[in-house]
Amino acid sequence: MSLTVAGKLRATLVLTIAAFAVVGAISFFSGKSVEASMREAEDVRSDLSIAGSMRLANIELVLAAMDSIIDRNEGRINDERMALIKRNADYLTTHLEAAESLAAKLGMAAQAKTLGADVAAMNEAIVIRLVQLIERRADISAFSAIDDAIDDAGDRVTGVLADLEAKAHEELAQTLAATEANVGASFYLQLGTTLLAVTLVGLFTFLMSRSISRPIHAMTAAMRRLAAGEKDIAVPAIGRRDELGEMATAVQVFKDQAIERDALEKAAAAARVSEADAKQRQADLEHAKAEDLRAFMG
Repeated sequence: MSLTVAGKLRATLVLTIAAFAVVGAISFFSGKSVEASMREAEDVRSDLSIAGSMRLANIELVLAAMDSIIDRNEGRINDERMALIKRNADYLTTHLEAAESLAAKLGMAAQAKTLGADVAAMNEAIVIRLVQLIERRADISAFSAIDDAIDDAGDRVTGVLADLEAKAHEELAQTLAATEANVGASFYLQLGTTLLAVTLVGLFTFLMSRSISRPIHAMTAAMRRLAAGEKDIAVPAIGRRDELGEMATAVQVFKDQAIERDALEKAAAAARVSEADAKQRQADLEHAKAEDLRAFMG
């Protein structure tokens, strides 16, 4: 690679940060998806609770009305029962919009289109007309008519709410199943992404460290051999455009200087030998001349 050692270290750091940033982003968005699924499930559960509570309130309201008809001869509805009637009637009225919204959400708007009218009719029949009939001690025939009206409206309201509750149960089961599948998929996605990130970072780090450590080991060995006097070695990493190439250039300079120094020492030694030979020849010549002079003088 043409990257410098520092560049390789930076690249390793950047890749590591990027890999775990991707893992973090996937974890974040997977968590958001699971959170949305859980919120949807909680919304359905809340809708289911409203439908069930309204159905229970409707049943209690109708039963309280029936009990009041039975006790009509008392001339009034006792305070406890009247409080129960008003509480349930108010609950149905207050949560009517939520029930209609739930029906629309579950695709049951057509079945619930008479729900508001039936709740209003039943509340009017019980809270107003029934109370008036009991207080004026009306004839039994008047109670029979209002009893039929309450039963009919109450049955329709109960039926719609029961259907909504059943559909909401079905929707909740599907939502919980989807949420469970989403959680499982999110877990395996995060696990797979993490393993892939660790593998890629580990492989890249290994390759980068190897591309740095092998030339350094080769350079160290070459410098030891050069220090031991081996000057015929080939300096590794020559030509690289990084810190190792700079080291190789420096080692090559040391090698060249060592070779040059050896050459100079050899030349100096040869010069010293030549000078000694010249001196010896001069001495021999002078000795020969002296000998010749002694022989001549006789």
